[in-house]
Amino acid sequence: MTAAAAGGERDAAELLERAAMALRAQFPDLDAGALEAIAEAPDCPAARWPGGLAWFPRSEAAARRLDALGGLLRHLRGFLSPQIPLPGRAAADGMFGHGWFTSLPIEGMPLRPEAITDENADRLVAGIARFLMELHGFPVERARSLGAPPAAEWRERMEQVSRAGRRAARARMRISEAGRARRWWERALAADRGWQPAMIHGALDAERLLIDPLATGLAAVSGWHNARIGDPAWDLSAVVEAYGTEFGWRVASAYGELGARADADLFARARRLGLVRRFEALAAAHAADDQAAVERAVDALRRSRLFAA
Repeated sequence: MTAAAAGGERDAAELLERAAMALRAQFPDLDAGALEAIAEAPDCPAARWPGGLAWFPRSEAAARRLDALGGLLRHLRGFLSPQIPLPGRAAADGMFGHGWFTSLPIEGMPLRPEAITDENADRLVAGIARFLMELHGFPVERARSLGAPPAAEWRERMEQVSRAGRRAARARMRISEAGRARRWWERALAADRGWQPAMIHGALDAERLLIDPLATGLAAVSGWHNARIGDPAWDLSAVVEAYGTEFGWRVASAYGELGARADADLFARARRLGLVRRFEALAAAHAADDQAAVERAVDALRRSRLFAA
């Protein structure tokens, strides 16, 4: 085990111990053994249990983000078809500042790829497409007034991923591969223009799209910590990443049929952002000194369009 991994385990254990103490007043029946540490943002660790999810911001900036997210989700609940968390707030100990938690847990099972069948695929495609159309149609000015991070921060995030991804590529790839990665990023950043900003989820995956017990349709969406104003193609690329190209393009087609903008440019951006995700995974693994994750990320990049013959 590397020093970084050992430090991560110590941080997780400390988080769970303090989270159990902080949440006991609000949830007297909480089983401390059921708490699970999750890493969703470096300055805002979280603890999950069957009845909810609590964040513990380590900075004033993180606390402000959570406050803004709480107000945003309250407004989105009346705008979206699937259920989303109803946020609450509770005092925590001095080390973590304020704990922010979902006071009413949302129900549903993760929509894992194996749950998609010939019988339910059409309903799931329609439900996900409708959710994305509704979310991306939420008024941007209203989202900004509620504290959603603006499009300028989204573009800065792409710059940060570029820098961290290229740095990791130089350290973990052959010189020719790192050079190809650098040239790809130059083209990608130059092409990152002209898209219409929208309210996006920002962190969709197979664990956050939740289905009803009979797996007949989309019931709820969780994991809103990265909700922001950004490129709507990011959410589409997440669906492709989670369920494959065929299912993802079916969702994109249904999304367009509902009246959302789904043209060739959207598809091109979604494909480009899928590769951005791979660079992001490589940068995170490199920063954590997780050798196994680094190898997986490098292998995923080598199998991508970037290094195709």
